[in-house]
Amino acid sequence: MKSITTLALTLLTLAGCSMTSDPTINLANNLANKEWQLAAIDSSPIDPATIQHPPTFMMATNGRISGHGGCNHYFGDTKISNSYMMAPGLATTKMLCIQNEVATIESQLLKALTQGVDVEFSDNDLILVGDDHQFIFQTK
Repeated sequence: MKSITTLALTLLTLAGCSMTSDPTINLANNLANKEWQLAAIDSSPIDPATIQHPPTFMMATNGRISGHGGCNHYFGDTKISNSYMMAPGLATTKMLCIQNEVATIESQLLKALTQGVDVEFSDNDLILVGDDHQFIFQTK
């Protein structure tokens, strides 16, 4: 009986070691290696007729983000703390964006990522909440 109790305690200890309660690690794990596509801004759905290539968001396991803003590609390293993420050194390509609405959305998204966003999950949605706008992404 003593060996069964010892075995059970050992298994519980090992199981506890494999789980993390660190919200920063959990956030990075939930975001990592998924491609997210912008579905709405401030509860207004993205119109596929107006925006043919909606912005995307991806995070690698090392915390590096990348995506397409609508016109330009962006990439950079993030700083994550609990459910807050920012990419202060975000870099982008410099393509000319003719569609004003697309350029506006891209500018708003890049500003939010640079200044920092609260990261939330709801059902299958990724929600990035910045100072000025809320961006709702869905897995692509």
